[in-house]
Amino acid sequence: LMLGAALHQLGALGTAARYLDRVLSRGPSEAYFAPALRMAVDVALESGDPGAAAERILALNLGELPEDSTNELRYL
Repeated sequence: LMLGAALHQLGALGTAARYLDRVLSRGPSEAYFAPALRMAVDVALESGDPGAAAERILALNLGELPEDSTNELRYL
């Protein structure tokens, strides 16, 4: 998560998204899932193609998400 955040701050959005996807792929039970999802949404919005980012995140097959996580994805 920290590497994804640092890459996001440096503007390396594609690389940040890949590292955040690693955290997200561990599923909603992972302690850092919610912060990683929020950051992934921020990266997606800055990337200029939030629809593609939403598809990429949904393709991770995360199962049933908590309500706040579902709302984050709806934002995209």
